Amino acid sequence: MGTIFFLVLLVAAVVVLGAVSRRIQRGEQVVRGEYRDGAITGSRIGSLAAGILLVLVLLISSFYTIDEGEGCVLTQFGRVYDMVSRPGLHFKRPWADVVKWRTRLKAIHQKMDARTADDMRVDMDLTFWWATMPDKLDSIYSSVARDYETLEEGFVIPGIRSAIRDQVAKLDYRELNTNRDKYAEVITKYVAEQLAKKFVRIDRINIRNIIPPAGVDKAIEAKLEAKQDAERAEHRLMLARKDAEIRIAEAKGIARAQRIIREQLTPIYVQYESIQVMKKLSDTKNSTFIFIPTSKSGAGVPMVWNAPIK
Repeated sequence: MGTIFFLVLLVAAVVVLGAVSRRIQRGEQVVRGEYRDGAITGSRIGSLAAGILLVLVLLISSFYTIDEGEGCVLTQFGRVYDMVSRPGLHFKRPWADVVKWRTRLKAIHQKMDARTADDMRVDMDLTFWWATMPDKLDSIYSSVARDYETLEEGFVIPGIRSAIRDQVAKLDYRELNTNRDKYAEVITKYVAEQLAKKFVRIDRINIRNIIPPAGVDKAIEAKLEAKQDAERAEHRLMLARKDAEIRIAEAKGIARAQRIIREQLTPIYVQYESIQVMKKLSDTKNSTFIFIPTSKSGAGVPMVWNAPIK
């Protein structure tokens, strides 16, 4: 475009010069002099005007600006001769074209489908951030794409989609969905390696959502619910076993205690305990207790009759 613009302005300057010269030569600007002198004076004025116009054309065509986050490739007659990545005002050859490229990160949202290792077709909702390599703009122009939009639509987006499908095909759906962040990093690394061959930098890829085929969610939920029921039943069984073990331990403890008591509970010990009880009851002043022995030795547990005082 720069070359065409320069040629158009140059032709316009020549046309203006010719028109001014013809008009003056016809005597339209003859002032108190001969026709010859007026024509000569007019020719000089026309040449000066054309020269000024040509200088303006050269100045307009020789300068251009680069904004922050941009770079450019300079071409002449279809061939790259320079590359600029510094922002500011720059000088170029008047007939050269300026092809600008965006070098700052750009976010792109994509929805795509892929097939997992367990042959499940899933829909994926993605966001990825990419940018051109500022020091490789001439290589991009020469071997990949002639402008930023063609690079994005023709190489970046198809390349990322293809690389993601390659990685998803190695993973099971459950594994991918459960460890989404982990595999997003793995996919980002793989995609970055692939797109670096096209002089494109991939910053990161975010997997926002993974949608399985219709009905799979319900099947997965049913499977998870069944698993949870089995785990709850296993937990109840474990509690029942623990409770049975506790009861068995308690029964064993009671039986052991009873065995020890039976072994140590002799008639003399029983008689001794009976006497101790009688002593305590004898100290009571408000009631009269009558002890009736239940065995000849008095070792049996006596019957106690509480006879109120009249």
